[in-house]
Amino acid sequence: MSEPLLAVRDLHAWYGEGHALHGVNLDVRRGETVTLLGRNGVGKTTTLRAIMGLIRKRTGSVTFNGKDLIRLPLHRVAHQGIGFVPEERGIFATLTVDENLRFAGGAYGALLKKVDRFSDRTLPVSLREREGFAARLLEIDAQVKKIIEALQARGFKSPYLRNYVVARINPVRFHKVKKGDTKPPMPLAQALTRMAASAKTFKLESVSNSDLAWVAVGAGAQGE
Repeated sequence: MSEPLLAVRDLHAWYGEGHALHGVNLDVRRGETVTLLGRNGVGKTTTLRAIMGLIRKRTGSVTFNGKDLIRLPLHRVAHQGIGFVPEERGIFATLTVDENLRFAGGAYGALLKKVDRFSDRTLPVSLREREGFAARLLEIDAQVKKIIEALQARGFKSPYLRNYVVARINPVRFHKVKKGDTKPPMPLAQALTRMAASAKTFKLESVSNSDLAWVAVGAGAQGE
């Protein structure tokens, strides 16, 4: 049997002084789907939050792809490739479950939280629209990867290159969400069009290590 991709050993977690999780052990192998079953309140969500690092007070071992995550801050855990989609409406309506896991809470989160909305169109139209949006986002991500590779070839080694590139091409990055706002600053289709255009004209020579340092500070603050 292959080694587990995700290995959880003797995982404990606390909410304040309350000992909520008691010695959980769990293995997930590559290509495998594992389901946690149980009545309300037994610790299913707490287990997932503890694995991700969303619960500060925890002990035990969480190993992903051979790397121990238990002492890493939240943003570093996400960079290892682990996503968390909570059981609520805080998802990106135009994406599938798989795509939510890929993009949620990552570099694209700031864009999608501002421009993504639930559709009020008929189901067949909404599904076709969603598939189109998801395909375009994946195309943009492929272009972002090429930009990252070019930056790495120039000597940039920051682990926050993806965050930096996506922030640079995000057309609503300077938009401030006001309390009570329900209308997006621009339609998602328009945002993706502008994002794709910015990715194609991205100027590698404009990137500096000082800019990357600011992105690192921002990512670290989000993970605290």
